[in-house]
Formats: sequence, structure tokens, C-alpha cells
Amino acid sequence: MLKIKDNVDLKELEKFGFELNGNEWYLKQLEDIDIFIKPISKVIIIACYEEPDSSVALHVKEIDTIYDLIQAGLVEKVSE
Repeated sequence: MLKIKDNVDLKELEKFGFELNGNEWYLKQLEDIDIFIKPISKVIIIACYEEPDSSVALHVKEIDTIYDLIQAGLVEKVSE
């Protein structure tokens, strides 16, 4: 599972196009996929809204967003 590092201020996410959705999630919406980040646990959740039968092309924008967060040193991999 991927999460934002504990020492990262979540305001940093705004530089990557994330917005605080109420007080519940940081959210970035991209076509058929939303990327959510829980403010307390800082876990990254990716929700896909495509038809299950459709051929799924690689969502470059979504992958780029996760890559940008990793390259900025904001993400770590943790065991569940």
C-alpha cells in the first residue's frame, strides 16, 4: 500500500493539483479515475469508474500524478 510520509504536510499536495474535499479527503479528479488521500492515515486510494468490460488503456495522467508524488519524496510503501 502506498501512503504519504508522516512528516509531509498535506498542504504540499496542492502543488500537485489536489484539493481538500470538505475535511474528509484530499482529492484529484482525472477523467474516469479519482485519487484520494486520507488526511489522518495518509493512505493513497485510487478509484476507477470505467466500465468493467471496456479495454482499459494506461491512464498516463494518473500514473504521472503518482510518479510526481514519489519523485518529490512524499510517498512511501507500507505493509498492510
